[in-house]
Amino acid sequence: MEDKTTKELKELRQVIYKRQEEIKAPTDYGEGGVYVPKGSNG
Repeated sequence: MEDKTTKELKELRQVIYKRQEEIKAPTDYGEGGVYVPKGSNG
């Protein structure tokens, strides 16, 4: 079960990363091009 869940999480992360790369919203990126989700304090 854990292996399947871990695999799914990795796949989701890859999809999200690709989506972020496609969007490339300047307002969502901090210094150095690090992605910073809006409303996040950390």
